[in-house]
Amino acid sequence: MNLWTMIVIIVAIGVVKDIIIARNKQDTQKSENSSKNTLHRLKSRIENLETIVLEEDRNRRFAGME
Repeated sequence: MNLWTMIVIIVAIGVVKDIIIARNKQDTQKSENSSKNTLHRLKSRIENLETIVLEEDRNRRFAGME
């Protein structure tokens, strides 16, 4: 194996390593964004359910006064 072949192999390994690292970083960012979106949707749903429960409770209290 001559010097130039060794240099090409080393550079190719470095490029492949950088590609793998970039893909892993991109996948991590996608999963974080997905988690944040899911968390936001769940918080919104809980707020809606709390509103419904509070309105039901208030309606029961006023219905009992009649």
